[in-house]
Amino acid sequence: MSRPLTIDDVVTKTGMTLAVLSAVAVVSYFLVSQNLGLAMPFTLVGALGGLALVLVATFGRKQDNPAIVLSYAALEGLFIGAISFVFANLISTGGPGMIAQAIVGTIGVFFGMLVVYKTGAIRVTPKFTRMIVAAMFGALALMLLNLVLAVFGVGGGEGFGLQRRPAGDHLLAGGHRHRGVQLPDRLRRRRPDGPCRRAGEGRVGHRSA
Repeated sequence: MSRPLTIDDVVTKTGMTLAVLSAVAVVSYFLVSQNLGLAMPFTLVGALGGLALVLVATFGRKQDNPAIVLSYAALEGLFIGAISFVFANLISTGGPGMIAQAIVGTIGVFFGMLVVYKTGAIRVTPKFTRMIVAAMFGALALMLLNLVLAVFGVGGGEGFGLQRRPAGDHLLAGGHRHRGVQLPDRLRRRRPDGPCRRAGEGRVGHRSA
């Protein structure tokens, strides 16, 4: 029999999809390290496949489909593993330290949001949500503009001189916070237009981090 979705359900399912993503990322990183020619195919398949699944889930209203959620996590892992090797060994001078920082940052945000879930420290209002969304799109627009300028050689190939890694980390953390802070209020009340979501369902939007 179905029961309402709880915070513990969200944490458990997020952990499961994060585990799938991490496992595929490790395999992807290892395979690319053995054969550099796999970097581009893995990156493209992961990125474009993930985008396709998001579009299918969004427009087909299938965000709760477990197969889509786990497939999306696997594709993101494929992308992250390949792109991490490229940045750590071919582009960035930070080396493996960059990957360690990203892992620690992700774990930190995950447990930080878990504390927020449990304590109810953040109350989300429509105005607050709009501010977070606007800030995220502003940061994304700045990063994309910087990338385009860098491609055309502006600033010696660095665009505005915007450091891509910190900006990406901040945007990622912002995405975690935006998705995370919306959830407690949703879980504390029943939807007026229908029953609560079942505990057996997951959401693609909560996995894309």
